[in-house]
Amino acid sequence: MAKGPAVVLCVVATTIVLIPFRAFTQQAQTPAEWKPLEAALGRSGKVQPDGAFKFGMPRKDLKVTVGDVQIKPGFALGAWAAFSSSGDDAMVMGDMVLTEDEVPPVIAKLQQEKILSEYCRHNPNVAVLMASYSTLYGPEQASGKAQGLLTHISRQVVRGLPVRIYVPLDTIRDYLEVDDAARGMLAASESVSLGSAVTKIVASERPTTISEIIALFRKVSWRPPKIITSMTRSSSLYAKRIQFKSWLRPDLRAVYRTSLVVGISAVLDAERMRYAHDG
Repeated sequence: MAKGPAVVLCVVATTIVLIPFRAFTQQAQTPAEWKPLEAALGRSGKVQPDGAFKFGMPRKDLKVTVGDVQIKPGFALGAWAAFSSSGDDAMVMGDMVLTEDEVPPVIAKLQQEKILSEYCRHNPNVAVLMASYSTLYGPEQASGKAQGLLTHISRQVVRGLPVRIYVPLDTIRDYLEVDDAARGMLAASESVSLGSAVTKIVASERPTTISEIIALFRKVSWRPPKIITSMTRSSSLYAKRIQFKSWLRPDLRAVYRTSLVVGISAVLDAERMRYAHDG
């Protein structure tokens, strides 16, 4: 008689364990409507009880101690962003963890946008366009400071030097040629009505990986780039996928007509001329 209850208890215990596990597996799946956002940010999010979709972004690059205690990034150094949507409207809220030298440029940007919006609200005869650009590139960028990936590769190729890349080669960005950016901004400004302040994303909407960029350089350059890849402590903070899709005047995509291969060729030619002149 003693063996019967033991068998029954074992079956019941197994059932109790399996049901929560299946429920947990289903909850862990990302809803279809949020998958594009995960792809754009290059990280996984989680649905919250109120329906918002939240991303945790702990500052793993920071080493902070209080007395003799080291603070874990997930405990008190966790930046986050939560997205919610209703119909055609969307909202994002979150917290940022910033070091002392990172605070001023962030505050300055927010204050600039607020000042422009307030000025426009009190001056109905004024229209304001605030343009947010994707990854800009173009020839003849300043040589005295670090520049974007395309200019950096071009300068190294022209000089026969290796190109060091500290992020995965499948990292995606939206590269926008400077003349296309200017055309897009001017075209967008014509559609802003008086008394309104509008933010417009100016982007080519053609996502491209670093591997594809390298392949294009090998296609247009007589000297293929020498690529060295490595990871640093801050590499994990670099968003893997950033691409844009603008809902304001989508017809303006037609003005972004410079192909990436043509743009890279122009940057390379400019760097060759600079190197021939300045050495």
